Amino acid sequence: MNNDTQSNQKCTEKKVFLSFAFEDQSFIERVYHYLIRQPGLEGNIFFYDRHKHGDNFDAKIVSALKSASYFVFFRGSLIGSYQTKEAIHWYEHHHTEAESCRLVIDLPNQAGWPNAIGMFTTSIHSFKLTLNAGETKLSDRHAVECAADLAQTIIGKWVPYDGVPSHYIFDYEKDIITQFTNKGGKPEERLLKMGCPEQWPKVLRLCGTLYKSPLKPSNIGSWRKPDDTVLVDIRSKYHRQSSKTDDIDNYSCCLNGKGVTFLEAGPREMLLHGTQPVLHVGIVVTGGIAPGINAVIAGLVDRHILYWKNRDKGTIRSLVIHGYRDGFSGLLNRREHKVEFFREGADQPQHNSQLAYIMQNANSGGSMFGTSRYNPLSNRHDLEKRNDALHNVLEHLWLDQIDILYVIGGDGSMKAAHALHVLNEEYNSMRPNDKHRLSIVGIPKTMDNDLLWVWQSFGFMSAVEKATECLRLLHTESVSNPRLCVIQLFGSDSGYTVSHAALASLNCDAALIPEVPFDMERLFQHIRARISARLVQEQDSPFGMIVMAETAVPEDWHIYVRWHEHVHSFGKDQTGQKFLNGIKNTELRAKIRQRLAVSETDNFAVDLSREEVEAIISFVENGRRVYGETPDPLRTASLRVVSQVLQHRIQHEMVEENSYWKTFRVFTNEPRHLLRSAPPSVNDIISGRRFGILAVDNAMGGYSDFMISQWLTEYVLVPLSLVVLGRKRVHKTGIFWKSVLAKTEQKDMT
Repeated sequence: MNNDTQSNQKCTEKKVFLSFAFEDQSFIERVYHYLIRQPGLEGNIFFYDRHKHGDNFDAKIVSALKSASYFVFFRGSLIGSYQTKEAIHWYEHHHTEAESCRLVIDLPNQAGWPNAIGMFTTSIHSFKLTLNAGETKLSDRHAVECAADLAQTIIGKWVPYDGVPSHYIFDYEKDIITQFTNKGGKPEERLLKMGCPEQWPKVLRLCGTLYKSPLKPSNIGSWRKPDDTVLVDIRSKYHRQSSKTDDIDNYSCCLNGKGVTFLEAGPREMLLHGTQPVLHVGIVVTGGIAPGINAVIAGLVDRHILYWKNRDKGTIRSLVIHGYRDGFSGLLNRREHKVEFFREGADQPQHNSQLAYIMQNANSGGSMFGTSRYNPLSNRHDLEKRNDALHNVLEHLWLDQIDILYVIGGDGSMKAAHALHVLNEEYNSMRPNDKHRLSIVGIPKTMDNDLLWVWQSFGFMSAVEKATECLRLLHTESVSNPRLCVIQLFGSDSGYTVSHAALASLNCDAALIPEVPFDMERLFQHIRARISARLVQEQDSPFGMIVMAETAVPEDWHIYVRWHEHVHSFGKDQTGQKFLNGIKNTELRAKIRQRLAVSETDNFAVDLSREEVEAIISFVENGRRVYGETPDPLRTASLRVVSQVLQHRIQHEMVEENSYWKTFRVFTNEPRHLLRSAPPSVNDIISGRRFGILAVDNAMGGYSDFMISQWLTEYVLVPLSLVVLGRKRVHKTGIFWKSVLAKTEQKDMT
């Protein structure tokens, strides 16, 4: 980019200053949260956190006032002296500029204008926020309305917020429960700013006329009432009687009293869907495959057939099931496996070949409808492109007249499902005479078992069983022809598959997961001790086995990269400083600078490609977290660094103690695809069918924006707004991980 282009960009940037009283900061923070997600505004809005800095009119504020062409004045019940001072300073610098603009947001019970800033009573853009009947304070809805008006005024457009936080906020359900049960009554402000809801969300019914279910409890089980709920935590501290002596850590509350519950899943006496002439149902499978997907699909289809067979025969009502092929891509490309029920007998496979295909594959592995990832739906860097992709999907759902959409998938899929619901409801609110009533239901599918509020995802244990079998076979290989085997399993952001497989295996020397840092020096010393001991014992084979997740990248990976070569490969005639300036992470930049100062001939290096190095840099700059699909170069890079560094050090350092190690080899294996393509166990077939059946019962009842899940001992409806708050991870201080360490005898590796 040349200097002229950079200058033009700076001139067109819209700098915004938010001016508010200390008492209104919590609400303004919510407005700020939505504004900074808008294209062109991120990094261009000045928000002074008075909780951190106090009311200090410092040089930082003065500088921001000088550069801001837009001044947003929030007029609340109190206009303080500092807010007045900000308004005067801004006006003095900008009132003669044609491009400058004063915007006033009138909050409820706004104060009168001080004489000193009477200029804000005329020639302004104003927006007033009002409370509806029954409301006592400004809500998140008001924050969205305010942000939308400001965005339209400043950049000429508003990209609706789809309800999905841009970062992972939580990785443990207990932490979420703690936030909603504290005596303050709501989560911490820092979490609210990141996108955590202010109140415990509920799964609600869509609006519409309900009718009595044609099914009988004697055939399908007892009705679940709207107030039948399940407590989210059974620990006694959440169920103590309240007492004046209770301190803040005793949680003197009842979860039921605070409404921290899930709706119990089950058949509903009153239904919403099914009275239309044709009920259109969509099924989409996204992400990778997992054992049990076809059982879920069969459960969905079976249950819808049951409702259709018991419909009111006096009115012609039909059922069409759209099995979209290859995920959302198939939905957009009009590729589907359509099963239609227009006449009697259509529920018999011998008369309906499309239905027969589903029933014949119900217990097989893979996905009978295919699957794929549609990355634009999870683009967290460009909200506008993601919004366009979501709107495109919604348009196709409207064209197909879909009434219920089932999304079978993992973390990214649940985010997409929630975003589709949020945007569909927003569009409906803007066109009251042309609403499209759409129930969207998530069904959890992930080989990593990393979805929040899922006790255990279907297919996970089938994959662990297969992984354990692979480890047994590879153990035979590594023992018979003594070598060190490095096996890479699933684990894009968590180590559940690795830790379960390591615990269930006969022999495992180390388990490497993304949650627990390690470096190659400590790993080498641990492996050295393990295999050396086996060599000196006559009855033992000096083999070794390491099980690692696909994103288990060592902390010291940068030591084994040929940085001098990569400086030039990243750009023609690029200097070392320009290359370093492109590294956002300051700690990583300093480490690379150190490596560039060292001759490459002094150290062993892994011959990583440019794509692999880029993938690890991005991984580190994302806080060593993966959002969406794991890049293939990141997988290969982590495996190559671990295996090749270990082989080099074993052959060059351990040879000093015994010449045996001079030719000792390390081999790798990646059985990931074997694990997820395995046929489902009986348990996963049953779980999959139950997920499908219960999803239909509650979708037919008109509920939407939920994930069907088994939580603790019950099947429940989990609000998707809770699911999208993060990803579940193995806790390195927990009992489970400690049991894995006891098995491998590995210590702290950083």
